[in-house]
Amino acid sequence: MIVQKFNERQQVLQIQGLHVNICRNEREVSEGENIKYEYDVEEFDINNEEDIDKEVEAHMLFLLHEYDKSDKVNCFYLNNKPFWLDKATRVGLKLRFEAEKTLPYKTDTSLWMNGVLIPIEIEKGLEMLYQLEIYASLCYDVTSFHEMNIKSFKDVYKKASYDFTGGYPEKLSL
Repeated sequence: MIVQKFNERQQVLQIQGLHVNICRNEREVSEGENIKYEYDVEEFDINNEEDIDKEVEAHMLFLLHEYDKSDKVNCFYLNNKPFWLDKATRVGLKLRFEAEKTLPYKTDTSLWMNGVLIPIEIEKGLEMLYQLEIYASLCYDVTSFHEMNIKSFKDVYKKASYDFTGGYPEKLSL
């Protein structure tokens, strides 16, 4: 993605031979007395013009999944600091905390995140993991909904202009 400024508003989807531009997230920018239009522009080439619908759909699904993997979705705050734990790490920590919970002398544990030691009560650690799992599941549902929408559009312009950034739950603050 590149950011580009134009003197005039741009169409969302621009096809020039086998080259495609998708202009997203329009912003008006003042430059002195002039107003310009700034866009996040996705550029890619297609194999042939007959496949434009499939190519745009594939590109939009790629962008959706990149967004889904980004810290715009995969992020929670612990002590006002951003973190993320992937599925495998959440499962591993849950097993560890549950095992530690069986020890009669153990009530606290250590949580290492991004090189930071966070002492935490085992019960609070489990509660945090349950909340994270619910958050991650809700995000998965939203991403799946967006994927279904992108695939369902028959109009290639609707595919290209679809906003897949909405509907995600508010990030957790733990």
